[in-house]
Amino acid sequence: MPVLQEAPPRLATSVFGCFLLGAVLLAVVLAGFVPQYSSAVSDRALARSVEARTESAALDLARALHADWQEIRHLAQSIGTMAPAQVRGPLDGLVGSGARVSWAGLAGLDGR
Repeated sequence: MPVLQEAPPRLATSVFGCFLLGAVLLAVVLAGFVPQYSSAVSDRALARSVEARTESAALDLARALHADWQEIRHLAQSIGTMAPAQVRGPLDGLVGSGARVSWAGLAGLDGR
């Protein structure tokens, strides 16, 4: 009985099979790394965003405190020339709605 010999695979089929196998292996390897990398990138972006917002809030607070301090300094310099009856108006103006400065008053050296 004659023995049938199988024809060797064609070169194009072998190359295509190798590329297909390589692509499948690469996809499997990347499937393990992509979620971890994506999570790390989003964590870093979130941390940067929180840091920027915190710095912005700190700057806003510093500006508001500086503005209040400048107003108080100006009032302290001009209050010495005012009569005691005239002082209440500028102090009330400094307090305003009470959102930032809750109280402003005048005290003597004895604390009253």
